[in-house]
Amino acid sequence: MMTSWDSQSKYGKEFRKQFLKHFAKEPTGESAYGYDLGVISAQILKRINGPITKKSFRESFESNRCFDQLSIGKLCFPKNGGHASRPIVYLKFTKDGYKKVGERNP
Repeated sequence: MMTSWDSQSKYGKEFRKQFLKHFAKEPTGESAYGYDLGVISAQILKRINGPITKKSFRESFESNRCFDQLSIGKLCFPKNGGHASRPIVYLKFTKDGYKKVGERNP
């Protein structure tokens, strides 16, 4: 099985814990994307000194395109634009739940 978030990492565990607390079901890859977007937005906003505007938001993002504490750990966006590449985590389902068996960074 493959997933776009790492349920065994420190922040992946926290994401899963919070998701279960609020929604009483296991998170999906799509919910991990939403969670990560919220964390990224919060980190961008925390970097802004002064009024929050489109310009200050963009400047904050461009000043540091790497974000941590995400469901996958750390994610960086390329300077020339485009999509960030998320690692793919390989999981094995066991009687004790999912176990991480590998990871591939595109």
